[in-house]
Amino acid sequence: MPEIVRLTRQREELALDVTAFYRTELSKLKNVYFTPERVREMLAKRNLTYFQELARQGNLKVTPKQPVTRVQLALDGEQLVGVRETTDYAMEQGGEVVGLTRALIWLLAEPKGRGTGTLLLNDMIENSEGVDALALNVAQTNKGARKLYRGRGFEYCCVQPGHENQLVPNQLWVKPLTQLGYKTLRVERKRALAEKSSSK
Repeated sequence: MPEIVRLTRQREELALDVTAFYRTELSKLKNVYFTPERVREMLAKRNLTYFQELARQGNLKVTPKQPVTRVQLALDGEQLVGVRETTDYAMEQGGEVVGLTRALIWLLAEPKGRGTGTLLLNDMIENSEGVDALALNVAQTNKGARKLYRGRGFEYCCVQPGHENQLVPNQLWVKPLTQLGYKTLRVERKRALAEKSSSK
């Protein structure tokens, strides 16, 4: 079973492995999930400097003006088999501050079925104290991931806007943890419907 390790200053050497992981895995998704332009955009952001800075940032406080991104790695021995990028937000909504954790989970393309996705997801849920809702992006065609998320209490929210360069749309799945979390889910669904109506 893989081990979950957080990318920190003490493990900064892993930033090189994460960069190489994305370079390899995203190239496999070019012309399948993403256009070449979208892959270039994603790789331009996820470079070595980006992950080194995340490793060095320490325990920053999340504020409405300062979301904080952290990276968790799934290591099977010395092999990196999965990555979770987690961003914590403090969003102002109707005079209240909502704590939202949003994540992207990336797994080694092959082989599947080793439980890495479940491990990364469970770790996210177990470390959600003080958060009102959890959110995940998932490709619309990824039935296995959607089944896993539904089984862990996530609900379909909407199709993600702003991904014109993706060949397969992303869906947003949300797991409300408090009443504010349920309110956030309703607000996001209404916003997505309004945007869809205005684009017609």
